[in-house]
Amino acid sequence: MTYLATVSSLDCDEEGFLRDPTTWNVSVAEQLASLHGIDQLDGKQWALITSLRQYYFSYNHLPPPRRICRIHEMSNSCMSILFDNHGIEAWRIAGLPDPGEEVKSYM
Repeated sequence: MTYLATVSSLDCDEEGFLRDPTTWNVSVAEQLASLHGIDQLDGKQWALITSLRQYYFSYNHLPPPRRICRIHEMSNSCMSILFDNHGIEAWRIAGLPDPGEEVKSYM
């Protein structure tokens, strides 16, 4: 999928990651979700997005997806079930920066 560098008022890189995660809010998440074909985020998706952001800002790196799933008492593959691309989509919607090629290869 090709992403526009700037969509509406969103400043995203060429892979669709928000350049400045501090500009993220609920409205931004909804716009990013829309770009990924998600009309409305459900409660489980919001819970995962919130956890991704909390973990990232606490530890400054991507959490193991299974850990986030376990926190919410979901199956180990909850990221793949609720989001496309094995959680990378969730990372984008959470407004977090590009985690790098090596990390993405493990997702």
